[in-house]
Amino acid sequence: MKFTLEINLGNEVMQTGADVGYAIERAAERIQFADMVPGDSGVILDTNGNTVGAWSVQNDTDEDGWCGTCQDPEHDSCPLTPGCPCCEDTIRNGRA
Repeated sequence: MKFTLEINLGNEVMQTGADVGYAIERAAERIQFADMVPGDSGVILDTNGNTVGAWSVQNDTDEDGWCGTCQDPEHDSCPLTPGCPCCEDTIRNGRA
């Protein structure tokens, strides 16, 4: 899985490091209660309450469902393909 946070800069109250830090701190107050499962998401707000970004949790796969590390479309059922280092790690650690 992966966690992504994206903030758009440029509006009148989202231009400095302090602005970004404030937005991240406010988002962290909400993120800490998320289950951190694929599909969890939320918005990032500036000091005026305007949406300036978003965060989300996704499976580490591409749009076709292939492993996000190896990106090999010849794998029958990523992330459980023997020989793929990322798939082997999944199998070895019992996450399958």
